[in-house]
Amino acid sequence: MSALSEALKEIFEYYGLLDELIEISLNRPEEYLDKIFRMFQEFVEMVQIIDSFEVADVQFLLNNEFYKYCDKPFFPVFAGLFLNALLKRLFQNQDKISIDLELFNSRIINNASSNVDMRARGPSDDNKIGYSLDFIGYLLPKDKVLKIRGTIGDYCGALMGENSTIILHGKHGKYFGYEKDPTAKIIVNAQ
Repeated sequence: MSALSEALKEIFEYYGLLDELIEISLNRPEEYLDKIFRMFQEFVEMVQIIDSFEVADVQFLLNNEFYKYCDKPFFPVFAGLFLNALLKRLFQNQDKISIDLELFNSRIINNASSNVDMRARGPSDDNKIGYSLDFIGYLLPKDKVLKIRGTIGDYCGALMGENSTIILHGKHGKYFGYEKDPTAKIIVNAQ
């Protein structure tokens, strides 16, 4: 198993962050972001000790490993923060990164469909995204570009840095671009 897979497994099987997240999730958005920062920093520190990896390694992990943990509590938050920590590390040596969430999204939806009677869900709300990863592009570094294909969850692009850009080809959840720098740009081409 790769170091990236081991780190992802550790988050969901060994990390004691669940109680902390339950407590902080009850706060208003600005308080929530302040408190989620500590958790994100732990993921960033974890990622820094992993041997080098490339965008292709992260995409492989996203396509083949992330969905295995989708039944874990607060999956969108933990997995999203972890993915964002990986991206932050990659941005140390790159100015532009593209990730594709479409296969991941379809695996999550297929998994949910096979585990739930779809008639019991009630009417759908296309504007509410509850199955994809939260916090993608959170604290996007200054002058960096993140291109995303697929549906993303809440707080995408929250607190983006100066002159940073997110290009989204898909739908997004709540608090998109929350409190981003005024010079940061968000371009959405919804599918």
